[in-house]
Amino acid sequence: MSGRIFRVATMSLLALGVFGAALAARAVTNVELVGPATPVGPGTEFTMTLRVNYTSYSVVPGIYSFKISFDKSQFELVSVKYGNYTEFQRPSVSISSYYNYLYISDTNKNYGGICASVYTKNFAYLLLRAKKDATPGMVSNFNFVTSGAYPTFKNCAGGTITPAYVGAVVTVYDYEETTTHLQQYLDLNADASWVFDEKDLDFMNNLLVRNKLNVENPLQVKMGGIQMDFMGHARAGYYDLAYGEAVTRPTRFISAGPNGICNTTKIADDVQMISTSYGAANALAILPGPNNILDTTQAGDDTRYGQTISTGANGVCNSTAVGDDLQQIPLNQGQPYALCIAPGVDGYDGDSVTLTPLSGDDTRMASPKATGAILQTTKYRQKGRVSSIVQVTPLTYSNAAYLRNAGDIPVMVRVLDENGYPKSGVAPLFTITSGNGRFRDGRGYSTYIQGQPADKFKGLGNAPDGAVGGIVHMPLGETAGTRVDV
Repeated sequence: MSGRIFRVATMSLLALGVFGAALAARAVTNVELVGPATPVGPGTEFTMTLRVNYTSYSVVPGIYSFKISFDKSQFELVSVKYGNYTEFQRPSVSISSYYNYLYISDTNKNYGGICASVYTKNFAYLLLRAKKDATPGMVSNFNFVTSGAYPTFKNCAGGTITPAYVGAVVTVYDYEETTTHLQQYLDLNADASWVFDEKDLDFMNNLLVRNKLNVENPLQVKMGGIQMDFMGHARAGYYDLAYGEAVTRPTRFISAGPNGICNTTKIADDVQMISTSYGAANALAILPGPNNILDTTQAGDDTRYGQTISTGANGVCNSTAVGDDLQQIPLNQGQPYALCIAPGVDGYDGDSVTLTPLSGDDTRMASPKATGAILQTTKYRQKGRVSSIVQVTPLTYSNAAYLRNAGDIPVMVRVLDENGYPKSGVAPLFTITSGNGRFRDGRGYSTYIQGQPADKFKGLGNAPDGAVGGIVHMPLGETAGTRVDV
């Protein structure tokens, strides 16, 4: 069997869409379709509200039967639920088999009797789903069809109501991939939050430290491919963990509080930056006044440096400013909010379970990093563009492999970026162009296969980083050879 690489095609990301609804200008009396207030992603469900909105006077609705046009190639109906109008509790909805129409109707349960008058109420909630293959950049309308017998809207006594009908405009913008849709994939510890947070970092650290990434054990969690591969090198590792730590772990510490004296004692692996009962050493305590001459004489272990006085080793100001000098740190106090205790290697104040108990006026400081702007909502960019494909197996003389009997031969390549690093998430197409060998996968036997991560058939940790490929089954008597092109 010989293999030949004749073309490299950069994998284009799936063109998805995000949707936002914009309403037409409101009339005095409306029946409205109200779309989602925030964009929704492809394959994501969203609510379209059918609302009666009378701003000048109340009405007494009895029956509604509306016909709504929409693009079935972009959206699909999931379900319908009654709204907050308690007299309308059984909405009925259907989709035309031939046309882009949705029909929805309901009858006031008190129709013909005593019905309540309202100004604004929601008749029903239509649960819709944006299809995954929605066209990027297109604009889609949800409109009431007012021609012919539709829509029908009557009051409780049977008379016709003629309001203004307001549709919704849903726009699909040109797709720019974000990591928002990967949140569930990044949620390693499967907790209540899908957001990638420091609990997931702890989980990832445990996997790496305990070498659980490259172990063939069905009871252990395995990570490979693009999961947690922030650096784009085709396998999660310590550099990816460091990236996650730098982005996600909050900057936290315990300060010495307003009086500048550290009263708290560290626990766990925290680092005691200032000893208990001390302040920050060498902090600026007294400055000269407008005459630019220091009139104060230092006291205690305070130290004079030119025209300034600093606290000494104990970090407590023992000097009192005289003349026009400026007292920067009050007498018998330290530098306010100085760094008293820093987190240890685990990044926690205390540990992941127990917070360090505070003493005196010390304060707990935490500054969350912009994880939402970096991991959850930023544009995702691979580290380098696809540049080359390198053959991994078979790699013998003339790129040929030989079997004595019928059997399987792994065919693998590595996709590299312009910096020579393996690329993750790229699956080239392997095609058998001659011979009787066939790829073997879940479909049975085939003449083509989309490259699969080599860990699937080499064993996790045993395949080269970034290797993808498939298994070719060679039948008995295949003497002419089978050719695979990538």
